[in-house]
Amino acid sequence: MKKSGLFLVIEGAHGSGKTLLARRLKKKLEDSGLSVWKSKEPYSSDLSRIITKFSKSKYTNPLALQHLILADRAIHINQISKKLEQYDIVISVRYILSNIVYQSMQKIPEKKIIQLNSNFPNPDMMLILTRNIKKRYVQMRKDSKSRKQSFFLTNNAIELEEKHYHKLSLKLKKKKTIKIIDADKPKNQFVDDAYGFVVKNNR
Repeated sequence: MKKSGLFLVIEGAHGSGKTLLARRLKKKLEDSGLSVWKSKEPYSSDLSRIITKFSKSKYTNPLALQHLILADRAIHINQISKKLEQYDIVISVRYILSNIVYQSMQKIPEKKIIQLNSNFPNPDMMLILTRNIKKRYVQMRKDSKSRKQSFFLTNNAIELEEKHYHKLSLKLKKKKTIKIIDADKPKNQFVDDAYGFVVKNNR
């Protein structure tokens, strides 16, 4: 994928602060003179509704969900490709790492998920948020009733999600293009941590 801008992905478990970081980081980068386009996955409004349905405990179908996610990503990355020609930085909340975590939780082999995503570009930079699980529970209580019907928001799933993200964070933390962000810090501080890392590596 030919591009001139920087493709940045923000990852982390439910309730870790991804949306807040994306919003504040975008403003901070724009205030510094950079142009920023922010997005998220699921991306397509049409597919998002179906993905949400097949993520609910009573409908969940791992293979159907995996292929719906791939279809949504294909649409998303086409848009990202265009935006990277127009903006200095493109931010996506969630990308392939989330896919690996959640579909591994549904017993799809990690190697298979990686192989299915092999035609999609890797991000230039990734921020992975970590946060105390009790604080994440507090944040998730604010979610709507419909979201709490999700297979991925049961108590057992949240604990399993924590283990998967922890495992992947340990595996990836030494990569120069990846930053583990401690979201237990005060909001301004962890946003500053993310901003400093992005600016330093965007020179």
